[in-house]
Amino acid sequence: TARLVDQLLADLLAAYTRKGLLDQTDVLVVSDHGFEATSRYADPAAALRACGLSGATTGVAINGHGLFLYLPTALARDPSAVAAACAKHPDVARALPATDSQLFGPAPSGGADARVPDLVLVAKPEFVWSASRVRKGPPLTRGMHGGLANDPDLQAVWVAAGPHVAARAEPERRQMLDVAALLCGWLGVQGCGSR
Repeated sequence: TARLVDQLLADLLAAYTRKGLLDQTDVLVVSDHGFEATSRYADPAAALRACGLSGATTGVAINGHGLFLYLPTALARDPSAVAAACAKHPDVARALPATDSQLFGPAPSGGADARVPDLVLVAKPEFVWSASRVRKGPPLTRGMHGGLANDPDLQAVWVAAGPHVAARAEPERRQMLDVAALLCGWLGVQGCGSR
């Protein structure tokens, strides 16, 4: 995949060069998620059992190191007991109520956002949640798609070059939550991408 993206970017830059536009074009490459080192898989079904939950009554979404839980209505009102039970699972580093705006940013128009889960189980740093590879997959050696946007170890992709981009001797390390704000500021768009 990386080779394909590199080739597509090279083709785009070559086309701009042929048209004589490259010297007046700023180019920005940014990711929609980061990358984190991982070496082991964590089993979401085992975590649900540790939480006292069932996959039949609990919605689950996997996002790298984050296991997003959409709880039954009765439990969603106060997920603290579920969070305490989940935190005891050996692969779980933290069980967080998803009300933290640092996890997802502010909800649109300040209201509730149904896409935001009730609880997030953050896997220990070496683990990544995977339903299909827990028992049969090979050990991970590099890493993968990152998890929560506010994780300080999550490496964001931000590459910019062109006539309006100041050169830097050393790249700055940024959190994923900074990418939207940086992009909006770079493009001069007001009011978007705020934490």
